[in-house]
Amino acid sequence: DKGREVGVALDVGVFQQGIERGMWGGGREEGRGKGDGEFVIFSGGKLEPRKGQDILIAAFRKFQERHDDARLIFAWQNDWIETVKGIEAWGHVEGLPEWDGRTGALRIVEWMGANGIDTSKVTDLGRPTQRELARVLGE
Repeated sequence: DKGREVGVALDVGVFQQGIERGMWGGGREEGRGKGDGEFVIFSGGKLEPRKGQDILIAAFRKFQERHDDARLIFAWQNDWIETVKGIEAWGHVEGLPEWDGRTGALRIVEWMGANGIDTSKVTDLGRPTQRELARVLGE
C-alpha cells in the first residue's frame, strides 16, 4: 500500500522462512535411529556472531567433558565469510575457521578442534536441503 501511495506499483509478497511439515514426521519413535544412546544437539544457521555458535562451542566443550555420549550435529556453512568475523571477539572461542577455497567451505570442524572440542563428537552437515536435514535428524 505504501508503494501505491507514492506512485509505485509493485507486486510484493512476504515469504517467511519455514519448513515443509510433511517432511518432518510425527516425532521420534522409541528405539529408532542411530542416535540411540547418544545425547544429540543440533544447531543450524550460518556461522556468524549474532547466532551465538561461539557460546554453544564453549558450552559443548564443558558438556562433553562430563558426558561422553554427547554429539553435536551442525549446519553452519556460510558463503559470506566476511560476516563470520567478530565471532571470536567475546572470548568464547579463539580465531576463525579457515576458508577452504578447494571445497568452497569453512573448515569448522578443524576450528572446533582448535577450540577444545573432540572432533570425533561433531558432525558437519554442510549445506543440507530441508529434505536431507529431515532425514538425518529423523535417524
